[in-house]
Amino acid sequence: PRSTLFPYTTLFRSGVKLLRNGQHVLIAYARQTAGTVHSSNGVSQLLEVGDVVYVQLYPGAWIFDNGNHYNTFSGHLLFPM
Repeated sequence: PRSTLFPYTTLFRSGVKLLRNGQHVLIAYARQTAGTVHSSNGVSQLLEVGDVVYVQLYPGAWIFDNGNHYNTFSGHLLFPM
């Protein structure tokens, strides 16, 4: 097992959920009718070999990206167990 941190940041109208092996772990959601809005969330998970972690957009939600890379999803190994 290993402990891993998964931070997520999004800009503009968006709703995403973080899933681990198909099971809901957390959400990051933001909606605004004009201008921009930011949303972020993060979680530390104790993972086992073979675990699959991914983000999924909510229906009707969207994200935008350009050269500034406003949207990020990453995982950082904190320490092996």
